[in-house]
Amino acid sequence: MNRKPLSFTWLLVFVFLISFLVAPPAPVMATQDLSQFSVWQTKTTDNPLKVWTIKFNTVLAASTVTTGNIYVLDNNDSRVAISLQLSADGSSVAVTPASAYAQGQEYRLFITNGLTDRGGRVLSPQVIVPFVVVGNSQGIALAKLEYTSLLTNVTVVTGSDVYSVRINGQAAHYLGDGVYSLGLTGLQPGQSISIQALDFSGKVVDTTNKVVGN
Repeated sequence: MNRKPLSFTWLLVFVFLISFLVAPPAPVMATQDLSQFSVWQTKTTDNPLKVWTIKFNTVLAASTVTTGNIYVLDNNDSRVAISLQLSADGSSVAVTPASAYAQGQEYRLFITNGLTDRGGRVLSPQVIVPFVVVGNSQGIALAKLEYTSLLTNVTVVTGSDVYSVRINGQAAHYLGDGVYSLGLTGLQPGQSISIQALDFSGKVVDTTNKVVGN
């Protein structure tokens, strides 16, 4: 009989630290079902060689710390070459890129239930962490749309020179870490969305347009 997975907690500081609780053994899918992943808010870094350090609240089975279970995809869903380093105490993993990440491109760090602790328990929930490399004074590093017939969610990632963002003239909500978001209703595929990034004085420092459905 399946037991209900335990909840998890996490902490984000200057390096990327996450702690998880693990669940009892469960089948691992041959291909990843993205509906089984928890997608976190987009993170930003100004370091194109950023090493993400993942901290767990259990000692991992070293044999499961592989690039099949922890990996990075670019925005074309292609695998990015990385190396993984398990800490001496077995409770954290450093994810290092083989070459620099491209500025302004979104990447996704996958942490899957192929990981187990030394007792054979699997990670739950599985996690996707999107991240973007931004310049120190870059305006709009990334803008993306998620369209449904009811709501179009707009996410904008900015550099440190940006104080606020307007989307079709509306103030976007600041989520932290240079990420802004706004939900728009009544849009149809093919419509254009105007995005403006403003500095502290209210001066527009960057603009871009996105087309719904593209």
